[in-house]
Amino acid sequence: YYINIISNIREKYKNKKLLFHIYSQGNNDNFKMYENDDIMLHINEDTYNTFVGMVAADILVISPGSFSYAAALISDGEIYYKPFWHIPRKSWIICK
Repeated sequence: YYINIISNIREKYKNKKLLFHIYSQGNNDNFKMYENDDIMLHINEDTYNTFVGMVAADILVISPGSFSYAAALISDGEIYYKPFWHIPRKSWIICK
């Protein structure tokens, strides 16, 4: 799901230099599929810095959870939303 969205964003902004930041928790081995020159992993980092990084993102791809959803609500960036129980804003891009 996320690799597909990353590919779509790369294609949409193919004339721009992009750097993707992936914020998550877990074992680093579970994120090897994301390793790339244009991807920076932030695994098990401080909650405050993670939230600030998500809010400040130019493009934010949220997971179906309240933490990233709250960041999206106050972000001025382009938001990619995976449907779940919280309702998206009209300007958000719905992904399936």
